[in-house]
Amino acid sequence: MVLRLEAVTFDVVDVPADASFWAGLLNRGRHAEPGGELVPGDETQVGLRSVTTSLRAPATSAK
Repeated sequence: MVLRLEAVTFDVVDVPADASFWAGLLNRGRHAEPGGELVPGDETQVGLRSVTTSLRAPATSAK
């Protein structure tokens, strides 16, 4: 039996921004999926999946 890692999944607050950033940086496309987006890899690269998290972004402190 052969196992293949398709993608690493990240819980993010802003899925489109995250997927757009990684797709641009890695010069890859992005594909919408239910609940998120996939920046696919190939035989030698793992894909990156961004899904919507139920957690909120941490508040920034004013200094």
